[in-house]
Amino acid sequence: MSHPVVSVIIVAYNNEASIGPCLDSLVQHMSMAWEAVIVDNSPDSLTSRSIMHFQAGNPGAAVRLVQPGSNLGFACGCNTGARQALGDYFMFLNPDTCLSTDAAAGLIDCLQRCATRAVAGPQMLDGNGCVTKTCRNLPTPGRILLDMTGLDRMVGGYRLLHFSHTESRAVEQVIGACFFMHRSIFERFHGFDEQFFVYFEEVDFCRRVREAGLSVWFCAEAKVMHQSGQSCESQPAAAAMIAMLRKSRLLYFKKYFSIRQILLLWLLNKLEGAAKAMVFICFFLATRKSLYREKARGYLKVMLW
Repeated sequence: MSHPVVSVIIVAYNNEASIGPCLDSLVQHMSMAWEAVIVDNSPDSLTSRSIMHFQAGNPGAAVRLVQPGSNLGFACGCNTGARQALGDYFMFLNPDTCLSTDAAAGLIDCLQRCATRAVAGPQMLDGNGCVTKTCRNLPTPGRILLDMTGLDRMVGGYRLLHFSHTESRAVEQVIGACFFMHRSIFERFHGFDEQFFVYFEEVDFCRRVREAGLSVWFCAEAKVMHQSGQSCESQPAAAAMIAMLRKSRLLYFKKYFSIRQILLLWLLNKLEGAAKAMVFICFFLATRKSLYREKARGYLKVMLW
């Protein structure tokens, strides 16, 4: 087997339905030597069985399964996979994605155009093939307030909703669903910060890269389809993930902002939790949809911290 140019590192959690198509897309679209290192955090063996089924049907594919025996979280899972990886480049890829093009080749070309480009992310497409606007500015208290209140839909100060996502450009952060870099960059910055169990680990990495004078790039030529939320944001996990996102956001603020700004975010979390819990309680009472009940529970958790 030739030395892999790209190591595709996938952290899976209850992805028995999506991991097969994800791996199939690597076989179909990757033009250079590659390997896949899959860290299966799932509490049961269903996802691992799907991976072994793929291996049986694709004996030539370099796929390695790592089973830690417990849920390491996303950041720790990525670091665990990276320690097993042999490639020159690392592609951290969600298991609910599929390559639509030879995305790795496009991302390598993007990084090689300038020595200061450290991290790259592709254009993300939804299940209908429509462009999803995934790039963001780094969070600040003002930007988070805009996002919480919905005003950012008009302003675009946090989510770059006025950027068409159809041309390549430098951005402050790219989505972690497909996060690409040279091995040397990952090692230079010591991987992802494992205090983030899930969410904000890629935000933190982008910030550290930019503070070192390097850049983060959105590459529109590389395309990846993302069926968002098929694992951690599925209905049974909705409440826990709503709370976890806000916990990780608060950890991010503790790492980079003043006590006053941390307290401001803590207060904003409480207010958001109270307001959105009331909204989803009303939605649940009107419709009896269990997803609304789970979201209400999630925001109640935030409010009652």
